[in-house]
Amino acid sequence: MRKPFVRLPFAKFQRTGSVTDDLVGNVGRQQTAVTPENVATVSGIIQQNPMSSVRRIASETGLKRSSTQKMLRKSLHMFPFKIQTYHCLVCKHK
Repeated sequence: MRKPFVRLPFAKFQRTGSVTDDLVGNVGRQQTAVTPENVATVSGIIQQNPMSSVRRIASETGLKRSSTQKMLRKSLHMFPFKIQTYHCLVCKHK
């Protein structure tokens, strides 16, 4: 038979002198890296080199790869596997 739930709070009270919750700062939504400053930074890198990869952009900015992907998709409306830039085709007939 399992021991009652009282053992853990009692051990914490003996150890710290209190049974209050230690996770007070961890309540609520997590902070996001998608800020206007970071979006502007990513946008500037894309304008300088449109062919740079998400991993390279993330390493240059110091952000997580997932945050960089989120900025590219939601804020800058850029998607992978779709043609972002294109060149005019010129037919040369002889």
